[in-house]
This record gives sequence, structure tokens and C-alpha cells, in this order.
Amino acid sequence: MNNQWFQSSSGNGDLALTIKGLLVALIPLFIIAAKFYNVELMYDEVLSVIEGVAGAISAIMVAFGLIRKIANRF
Repeated sequence: MNNQWFQSSSGNGDLALTIKGLLVALIPLFIIAAKFYNVELMYDEVLSVIEGVAGAISAIMVAFGLIRKIANRF
């Protein structure tokens, strides 16, 4: 069994398109859920949350890339 379930089936080693689509779908699903529970969302609040999440993800990616680069060096 393939333990790399999150990788693309095209064989290029990238993140699977299905996972990318699910990650992108989280934003509108969050907004829909907030409206369902009568939570008032302001544009600035939503934008700041999106920026924070994107910043955190990019920081993790940079750190992971640096660690992998250092590990492959030795």
C-alpha cells in the first residue's frame, strides 16, 4: 500500500490536487458555517484570518524546506 496518499497521482511528487482543492474549499465553507450560526464576519476580519493562515503555512513550508535541504547536505 502506498503511504504517500497526499502526493499527486501524476508522479511528480507534488501535493495531490484533491488535497489542494480541499484546502481552498475551507475558506468558503468557513464563511458559510459562520453565516449559518449567525456570526457576523467583516471583510477585514476574514482577510486577516486568511493572511494569518497563509503566513503560517508558508513559514512551515520554508522551515521544512530548509530542514530537508540541511539534512540532504549531510
